[in-house]
Amino acid sequence: MEPRNYELIYEFVHCKGTSTHVAGFAETEIEAREWVRRQHERLHTEGKSEFRDEGFECPATLCPLKVCLPSFSFREAR
Repeated sequence: MEPRNYELIYEFVHCKGTSTHVAGFAETEIEAREWVRRQHERLHTEGKSEFRDEGFECPATLCPLKVCLPSFSFREAR
């Protein structure tokens, strides 16, 4: 049986769609779950200003999705 790796991902939902970013890899599902837990904890303690989607540009001046909260997850790497 081949060892599994997990991609650590975070996503932003924008008016133009969802942007998905890979933050790194974990060797076990336990490590991946711990990373997700730590990111959620960081989000609640540091606030949403710490998380930005630098690659997203919205031409609308008052778009409510310009600064939004990311969602954290993991998936099996292929």
